[in-house]
Amino acid sequence: MKKLFMVVALLCLGACGGNQIGISETSLEEQIHQAEAVALGGESADAKNLGLLDGVSVGDGMVKVSLNIPTSQGAVAARLYLSAECLLKQDRRLVALVQGSLANGGGYYEISIPGREGFNAARLFAKAGYCPLVVDGLGTGSSFHPEVGQGVDSNDTAFSVAAVARPVATILGIPKWDVYGETGLGNNVALVLARRHDVRSVVISTPFYRIFGLASGMLFDPGFRAFVASIPYLPSDPAAFPPFFGPTYPDVLAAAIDSIVGPPPGAIPTGVFLELAAIPFSFDPAIGFTLEAPIQAAEPARADALFIQGSPDPAGSEAGTAEQVAVYGATGGGEAELVTLTGVSHLMRFDISNDGPASPFWSATLDFLSDH
Repeated sequence: MKKLFMVVALLCLGACGGNQIGISETSLEEQIHQAEAVALGGESADAKNLGLLDGVSVGDGMVKVSLNIPTSQGAVAARLYLSAECLLKQDRRLVALVQGSLANGGGYYEISIPGREGFNAARLFAKAGYCPLVVDGLGTGSSFHPEVGQGVDSNDTAFSVAAVARPVATILGIPKWDVYGETGLGNNVALVLARRHDVRSVVISTPFYRIFGLASGMLFDPGFRAFVASIPYLPSDPAAFPPFFGPTYPDVLAAAIDSIVGPPPGAIPTGVFLELAAIPFSFDPAIGFTLEAPIQAAEPARADALFIQGSPDPAGSEAGTAEQVAVYGATGGGEAELVTLTGVSHLMRFDISNDGPASPFWSATLDFLSDH
């Protein structure tokens, strides 16, 4: 009877709306192991245990564990998704999802739109047999917001991701975890994490390295740079996001923008912009903006990487990505692959053409992870 109850709970996805499982104080290990039992429908996950789990919810055939991990730099919020597809694999895989530069937390990996499951990255990874871990970097989402946001840079975000991923991976019995990141911040954080001995592989979508396209001109504007230097947090402007999207469904676009803005106060730390502004650059109208050096070097990377580049990309640069791929792992030993997708947007994951695991974007991502 107990087992039947668990199976019904797992299947009660859209129909039941996703049940919130109550909770009190439990250790991280207890919380994850009990959520694991729920996801597998095991005998240990009885009705009593259902009342002990804090921050755990069941829905869409997955169990979501809301985490709040204390660190030396402040608490880091994250959501771990467990599915039978991930947990029953002999070679379990944990994929840490790193937010992009303009995102207030990692919520845009979790958009839930009925009939549009192919745009929910967390669900897609979980159903493909990977345990996704969506992390809100320091100063964003539900993580700790330092008073001085100017100091929160890509190294701090990498620290916050690893501070959650390492203990979670250990509890799940995963010796090496994977990283998925998007755009500038995701690119730089992935490069930092790729140097770690406990990172298995990295996937970087819509990367930035040394060359920025003309559409990124605001980042190099003296007025904008002076403004972000004067404030700790930059308010999100929903009107600024549509140019980064290509053809997609109206409900997907609305949900994606809303999730990028994130929870109140809907602002992001300005440290990532100051990190960029500290590097001298040149400008060529035929190329764009070229930094004298990258924010994070690609040479020390140990983990193998996949770079997914859109073409054309007015915000990023195909030449810049090719340069990054060419030097990747030169001193660290990591090897890089490049997949170029023609006719997609900068945030190509939301394009109509990339709806679901069989799409060009997701098939390239999942094939790479399967091979590594």
